[in-house]
Amino acid sequence: MSSHTRIAVDPVVLSCAVRYALGRLSYLPGLIDGEVRRLWSDLDDSDRAVIHGDIAEWLADDWRHDTRPGFKRTVTVWADLLAWIELQEQP
Repeated sequence: MSSHTRIAVDPVVLSCAVRYALGRLSYLPGLIDGEVRRLWSDLDDSDRAVIHGDIAEWLADDWRHDTRPGFKRTVTVWADLLAWIELQEQP
């Protein structure tokens, strides 16, 4: 298999990955951000709505103001992705 070959991702798996990665202090939010952007045009409206809603809900929670080192970066990744998603939804 070539190093440039990508594996197809089921929308349910992508949605689960988003939920799992929300709030993680690791490389995972950035990785999932890239996958959501890469696969966005392949998702149907309901899959997009789930991902959009999960990210928006997580960002709206008060506990997201965690003061652990690196948490601000995690919030920034998700806020930037949400803004990007909302731009994609504009007519």
